[in-house]
Amino acid sequence: MSLPPLLLVGLLAGILNQGGAVADTDPGIPARGNYSVKNTNSSICLLALMGVQLNTATAVFNLQPNLTMASGSCDPDSATLILATTNLQTNLSFFFSL
Repeated sequence: MSLPPLLLVGLLAGILNQGGAVADTDPGIPARGNYSVKNTNSSICLLALMGVQLNTATAVFNLQPNLTMASGSCDPDSATLILATTNLQTNLSFFFSL
């Protein structure tokens, strides 16, 4: 089974080191970023339109799309999306499988 040309992902949340994110007691709705991964022929094989809010033991953080880089890879039956803040203190990895 081949990977669809486009995967849309909704709002996600996680728990991790929050370096490079904006901390607030009530950060509100996270800004939606447009994160993509291209395959070997430079076609977009994964597209994630999502806001990311992280809940830690001490605070709630929103990732800022303009300070977040996307990378990853696509295979015929799976894809990986890696989001990293520009200061490389926060990294999220998402694995998608068909």
